[in-house]
Amino acid sequence: MKFSLLMLTTFSLGLAVFFSQRPNVEDLTYEASIAWNSGDLDRAEQLSRRLLARAPDSVRGREILRNRSMATNRPELALAVAEMDFPNNSPAPDRYIRLSGIAMSRGLFRIADEYLADGLHHFPDHQRLQQQFVALSGLRLDPEEMLRRLLAWAKSGRPAPEFVIMYLGLSSLDSRAASSSEEWLRQAVEADASDIDSRLGLARCLMLMGKLEQCCKLLDASTFSERAAVLHAVAFALRGEIAAAKDCIPTSVPTRFQAEYRYALGLIAIHEERWEEAARELGSAVELKPLSTSYRARYCESLRRLKRDDEHLREVKKLETLIQLVKRSHQLQRHPDMSQLSELRQLCEQLGDSPAVTIISAIENY
Repeated sequence: MKFSLLMLTTFSLGLAVFFSQRPNVEDLTYEASIAWNSGDLDRAEQLSRRLLARAPDSVRGREILRNRSMATNRPELALAVAEMDFPNNSPAPDRYIRLSGIAMSRGLFRIADEYLADGLHHFPDHQRLQQQFVALSGLRLDPEEMLRRLLAWAKSGRPAPEFVIMYLGLSSLDSRAASSSEEWLRQAVEADASDIDSRLGLARCLMLMGKLEQCCKLLDASTFSERAAVLHAVAFALRGEIAAAKDCIPTSVPTRFQAEYRYALGLIAIHEERWEEAARELGSAVELKPLSTSYRARYCESLRRLKRDDEHLREVKKLETLIQLVKRSHQLQRHPDMSQLSELRQLCEQLGDSPAVTIISAIENY
């Protein structure tokens, strides 16, 4: 008993000495500031971490870590500091907006996407979360995913008209418009090698710009993905490397990128002068993606080769309508009025893009 009491007393005295030697919050703040100002960044970070462990609300501790994250390009540190502003990971809209914004600014599109999806799980009607969620798919040049998100938004509220314009432009993207996306997509791929969606977006961008060799190299470096295989097949077919295109195209219809899959098969058939098959596959691609000028142009060519004059004439007129739609969507101001939206809806109806019609109607009828 006496021995146990002696041990307890000794342990208590040891704790008292330990705590008496621990620097207090003021000392840690001072030492961290001295280290930062003198350029000893590693020690400043270490002291700031200790400071925030003792005083999570320390403004100086957060400031040093935030500056440290920018100086060393460590976005995970910036996100960790920002998380401290939202105790207990409280699901507030501002939390998801702020954290996704930090992730976006550092090229971490995949992480930003996860924050926004989580935010919409808690706040499905929040307008700004919806806007950023839809815009991110646009930044990745993924019209299929953007359409899916717009349709989900239309079920819970009124999609912003400017994002419908963005979708229409993205669906008929050309090389000039794609070039403006290359820089931030490269940044996203460099920042997060596991971000397959941004990698595919960059591949699509390079393909549209005619940089097919770079596109193929980028997709060679991808981990296995059904969608990557489809785009790879398209890129090879556009380069005229038909054997390579056949080797990498999936053996069955994929769950995503079905239009690109049909387009690849159509391109292969064109190179092999199998015009009936080319027309069939390209016609399917156009049905799946009615606003693609390249799909429609290739489809028109296959019909011309088959001398199916009536069908060819009809499709040429639709191609002209699509060109008119692209031109009008580029001309519209950021916030189009209802008469302009009505005009776009009518053009989409003529082209058979029923999902786009659904979204525009949801705006008109809200």
